[in-house]
Amino acid sequence: MSFAIHHLDGRRPSARQRLGAMFAAMLLSLISTAAGALEVTGSFTGWWGQPDQENHGVIVSVSQRLDGSKLGVLYWANYDEQGNPNWFYAEGPIEGDRISAELYRFDGVTFMQPDDPASNAGELIGTMNVQFDSCKDGNVDFTTPQVIVGTGGFRIKRLTNQPGTICSGGVSDNTPPNALPEEFEIQLVATGAVPGASGKAEFESRAGRADFSVDIEDLPVSDYLLFIDGTERGVIQVVDTINGPEGEIEFRSPAEPGKELLDFDPRGKLIEILDGSTVVLESVAPDQGDIPGSDQGNPPPFGDSEIEVSLINDGSFPAGSGDAEFEQQDNRVDFDVEIEDVPVGDYGVSVGGVPRGTLTVLDTINGTEGEIEFRYPAEPGKAPLDFDPRGELVEIFDGATRIFSVSFPGSATGGDDDSGGDDGNPSTDDDPIDLRVTMTNTGVVPGAFGAASFERDDEGESGFEVEIEDVPDGSYVLQVDGAARGTIEVIDGEGEIDFGNPADDDELLLDFDVRGATIEVFDGAEVILTTDFP
Repeated sequence: MSFAIHHLDGRRPSARQRLGAMFAAMLLSLISTAAGALEVTGSFTGWWGQPDQENHGVIVSVSQRLDGSKLGVLYWANYDEQGNPNWFYAEGPIEGDRISAELYRFDGVTFMQPDDPASNAGELIGTMNVQFDSCKDGNVDFTTPQVIVGTGGFRIKRLTNQPGTICSGGVSDNTPPNALPEEFEIQLVATGAVPGASGKAEFESRAGRADFSVDIEDLPVSDYLLFIDGTERGVIQVVDTINGPEGEIEFRSPAEPGKELLDFDPRGKLIEILDGSTVVLESVAPDQGDIPGSDQGNPPPFGDSEIEVSLINDGSFPAGSGDAEFEQQDNRVDFDVEIEDVPVGDYGVSVGGVPRGTLTVLDTINGTEGEIEFRYPAEPGKAPLDFDPRGELVEIFDGATRIFSVSFPGSATGGDDDSGGDDGNPSTDDDPIDLRVTMTNTGVVPGAFGAASFERDDEGESGFEVEIEDVPDGSYVLQVDGAARGTIEVIDGEGEIDFGNPADDDELLLDFDVRGATIEVFDGAEVILTTDFP
């Protein structure tokens, strides 16, 4: 059976909003959930069959009103007293693991009947309640004064799941994948009933996961009740430890062994610890947690861009290579530095002249390689990204000796986007580009002229050229971001150097990124022409 699902908050359904026919049951593979209490979330939306009845079933739709309250909508496919396909519509609030709905019946509408806003074929005929046992199973009871429908109940079993969703019956099901992570830690305040008692509550929410724990200590060994917003949520057992008496209860969504299912949201709620009927610790949780690491340094803002550049080898380990990558998304920012084909060991990473961490190079099946990852908001296993690398000098050190460096671009340029193109090697990007800039004369050689150009075709082949003129004949060194890249031979006042990827016979290999780099032409130790390439 297929349905066009349309419903409005608080309105009695109209004929144009309800349309349906019988569906053929399709049993799909499902994701199981932990037994016990659960919360009806958006992940419960789908087709649910009646395993004990022939070709009957319910479509469940879970949505949220503008005021934040959740609404359950049910489409019940069945048959009338003559055996003709029939259907009912129900909607109502959601509380915990239950949808409590009003049940409507629709009659007198013909196939493709024109819409009449003044018409309403819906008739309130009773109630319909769904109690879910898990993400796969539930029970329905209904009450109506109708002769055929009457009062009764039936089991339901999920037939379909929403692609890309995980049903746990916990609060993480309703967290959008692009939601910002948040966390809080608050101290529980002693009421004086047990002098010296203390405790804390911690909450962390990320896309696809939420954790909540309560720790208490310095209380007599016993069992204590945890209440959230006046509802009992668990028992904390305080036991003797080497640090004194203490106890803890942990919740998680999705649930995992040793932790209760987090089927409630503690944010903005009163947290209480009771000894029997006596409150010994209490506190009110904040309405919203902080972004992890938001109190550290100057992290980059969220966004939608990606920059990747190759590191320039300073020559200590000629076979070595590396790259640095920066990626902004709407709920996180990542910065990674990776090097390879250098001796095993620890290497210091500095950004903007400030040490930011240690990169460890190990032996792998692919050779020696190592990586350091920074992230904002903070994440276990990654260093906090409490600085902005854009526009800064990135350097890798072996002790006091610099082995790699790059002037990291201030933004993605030259048609780069967040599609995964490799800025470190222009020949691997796909977007065509043609850039040419005139170089600045420093005054060392009056009248000297220079220009730098970069181009890439739609097949990914790229070229870089620097030409100079009106300078004395001789040899001039080209440097890109402080690294010597070749010599320009000037004859009759003119000279040029060409790079390509792939390189022709008269070109050097373009194995570095010129975009965002400083281009300089040297006459001995003096810079005669320079530019910051876009």
